[in-house]
Amino acid sequence: MNAIIPLLLATAVSTAAAQRLPDPPPMTDDTLPSATVEEGALRLTAQFGFDAGKRELRLRYLLHNGSRQAVAMFDRGNSLAVAQGRLKAATPAAPTTEQDKDGLTLLHRAVPLRKPAPTVPPVPLAARVAAGAELGGDVLVDVGDAARLRYCLGVAPFDKELFSSRQKIDGVELWRASFEVVGKQKMLCTPWFDTAKREFEAK
Repeated sequence: MNAIIPLLLATAVSTAAAQRLPDPPPMTDDTLPSATVEEGALRLTAQFGFDAGKRELRLRYLLHNGSRQAVAMFDRGNSLAVAQGRLKAATPAAPTTEQDKDGLTLLHRAVPLRKPAPTVPPVPLAARVAAGAELGGDVLVDVGDAARLRYCLGVAPFDKELFSSRQKIDGVELWRASFEVVGKQKMLCTPWFDTAKREFEAK
């Protein structure tokens, strides 16, 4: 499904999986395949721009919070990546990936603390999305030879007891999250995208 989607775009940071993009203005692009996922009052819209030659995906996504309460979206990486200079605070992180028999899933989510716990734990960072507001991102991802792709975004109710150290950076309200949020987050996932056909599959 192609849809006209005004996106508030942010810049991704260079890593092995994602490259920095120039800061684009808010834009409308009806040329890219798009998919919309709704969960209650939340709506995630994603656009996939696939480059078969480079085996690279330009992922644009926008979360609209139509509820009466703020939510946290977990696409801003973790505190360790920021401290080490691998990620600029408040910008979208490179999605992690999981490969299974169905295809390659690109993930933005809060990750549980591994055991044994490291000396400096990678504390999840979240962007707070106020009621009625929306926030998105724009990243390039190396997808290798994957034939099918999908994108999943972790979100959770914004419970002040589980968040701390608020920062306002470039219009983004960034918070450190307790690892307790891992069990409270929901994953919003797009349908599968066929890289050969360059289109989303019907659910």
